[in-house]
Amino acid sequence: MTEAQRRLIAIIKSYGDYAEYWPVVNDWVRDNGRAKSLALRNINRTVDALIRRKMIHVDDEGCFRLGV
Repeated sequence: MTEAQRRLIAIIKSYGDYAEYWPVVNDWVRDNGRAKSLALRNINRTVDALIRRKMIHVDDEGCFRLGV
């Protein structure tokens, strides 16, 4: 898992279950890490990689869920 993926998981955990997608992602890219300047394409790739690994899920309402 990359540093950016670990940071995204940590931010989702801090928001709790059913965290809304864009507020989480906005906080994630505002963070001080290397992912600070992520392009939308890279944001989508990072989220998709975590979804494929079944570490997160984005439901039909646009909310994150962990480990689903």
